[in-house]
Amino acid sequence: MSHILLVKKSAYTLNPGLDSEYYIEWAQNISKGNIIGKEPFFGAPFYPYFLAMIFYAFGKSFFTIRIFQACIDSISALLIFYLVHRILDNKYIAF
Repeated sequence: MSHILLVKKSAYTLNPGLDSEYYIEWAQNISKGNIIGKEPFFGAPFYPYFLAMIFYAFGKSFFTIRIFQACIDSISALLIFYLVHRILDNKYIAF
């Protein structure tokens, strides 16, 4: 979270590029009502819908997207720890 706050106003993070720009444009089309689109899915099909929900609820804010992604990443790390601990029955291997 501290990293997100440090780079909040960085020129690198204010202007999305390449994949980020594509997903943001796709999410904006979804949030405007073009839910299915006319092209086949390219990349992760759920991610633009996730972004569209954030845009709909909070507006177009890259900071909000980063907060949500940081939370999801943290939950993913905990889930991996839990699964390894549960499957191998050894908490030291999970670290």
